[in-house]
Amino acid sequence: MLIEGKTFLFVSDTNYEGGNITGAHRRFLELVKGASKNNNVIMVSRNIPELKGCDNIKIFKLPKKNRRFLPSHIEKIIRIIKVLRREKKNIEYNYAISFGPVDTFCYGISGYKNITTLFREDFIGYKKIEKMPAVKMWYFKVLEKYAVRHSRKIIVQCEDDKNALIERYGEKYSDLAKKIFIQINNVNASWMRSCKMLKKRDDDIITIMFIGNFSDNRKGHHLLLPAVKRLIDDGYEIKLYVAGDGEQLKAYQNEYKEYKEIVFLGRIRDIDRYLLASDFELVPSLMDSCPNTVLEGISCGVAVYGTNVGGIKDILKDKNYLFKPSVDRLYMFIKNKIDKKEFIDDASRQESIKKRLTFDWGEKILGIIDESNYAMENSV
Repeated sequence: MLIEGKTFLFVSDTNYEGGNITGAHRRFLELVKGASKNNNVIMVSRNIPELKGCDNIKIFKLPKKNRRFLPSHIEKIIRIIKVLRREKKNIEYNYAISFGPVDTFCYGISGYKNITTLFREDFIGYKKIEKMPAVKMWYFKVLEKYAVRHSRKIIVQCEDDKNALIERYGEKYSDLAKKIFIQINNVNASWMRSCKMLKKRDDDIITIMFIGNFSDNRKGHHLLLPAVKRLIDDGYEIKLYVAGDGEQLKAYQNEYKEYKEIVFLGRIRDIDRYLLASDFELVPSLMDSCPNTVLEGISCGVAVYGTNVGGIKDILKDKNYLFKPSVDRLYMFIKNKIDKKEFIDDASRQESIKKRLTFDWGEKILGIIDESNYAMENSV
């Protein structure tokens, strides 16, 4: 049932019934739920069980994939555009919200205006790390350029992502910097557990947590594993929990099968249980816009350390929590933290980060989109 208020339009082709839900998907749902509290929401999407019971949401259902001869990425675009064009006369909205260049392209080609694009990553930077073939890189650059041009507003998660867009397109679009807003994520998202409990120290084993994707090297597991192996070989009593899956996982499991101290968990849902059993969490990403893994660790009251890149440095800020992405530097960083037992006091000190990043994230995003309720201030 639509109410008197603004109407926010979203699109999503994600299969939320498939179980493979990422942090970005959770953020999407968080924003949709937040928008539906006091406004109307129109969605072009599949079924989303998590939204059952939410008021003021009208859904135009996407058909299932039926063009098997096309690449999945192209097939997805065709299906979304088909529904957007077919239902255009039935969709009345104030703001079209996009969670990336693909959605923005679908809106623009279908004739929709007033688009706000949430760049949840450095779109091209991530593709470079994934080592995309030249033809695919060209395709993704076209999508990004289109999104930059056709977005009324752009919301990024960190200063580095804003600078990356300005570096690529600032000369061509002189007003670009004015329409980019920075909004970092919060630590009190609905799925995050807030806790001050620390691990009970009943032995001398140092437990470390890592959460990442093994589809490519972006999350830095190729730096962490050899660094921890070297520490174990040096005689340090360490247990490393490794959460996540992907194409490279099996190869790493075989390479480190003799090291029982390194426990590969695969994809797990109860991340907080392992975080609360750890002395500290490591996030050795080569590039990361604003990883939920850092925020989840902070929320759980566990000391978190990460590379001085992207949104990680915007979250942690203090140089004592940051390191440069290399095996040698990571080895020395972990060694120093263990030798000096700094992770105990660091967990307490990082309570100030939790306070700084406790806010209503959905309200902040909606405020940027709907400037009538927002002071138009960039917040980091």
